[in-house]
Amino acid sequence: MIGRYRRGPFQINLAKSGFSFSAPSKHGTLNLTKPQYSSFRMFGLHIRGRRAARLMLLYLGARLAWMALSIILMAAIWLINLALQVMWLVLLPLISVLDRRANEVQTAPETDDGAA
Repeated sequence: MIGRYRRGPFQINLAKSGFSFSAPSKHGTLNLTKPQYSSFRMFGLHIRGRRAARLMLLYLGARLAWMALSIILMAAIWLINLALQVMWLVLLPLISVLDRRANEVQTAPETDDGAA
């Protein structure tokens, strides 16, 4: 039973001395129960310990902020697209009616009252 088990975004490490939960990523591992065993790798530098845990939290926070910003941007683009489609559906019949009236006014015969 001793070993590492991964299910979803987390990893469980079992040993004789106990267990720990960690969250691996491409830049290292954040150990959630024992932060002194965390690691962080970027630009050829490999850092371990509590400093690595702080850097991993900073990295994960920046990544979460980037994901939130991209979701907000996608939602804004979707809402703008929806507003433009609704505007088109509302304005198209109105433009058609106005165009017909303009054509009727142009093609109507002129009446001469004889008043000059």
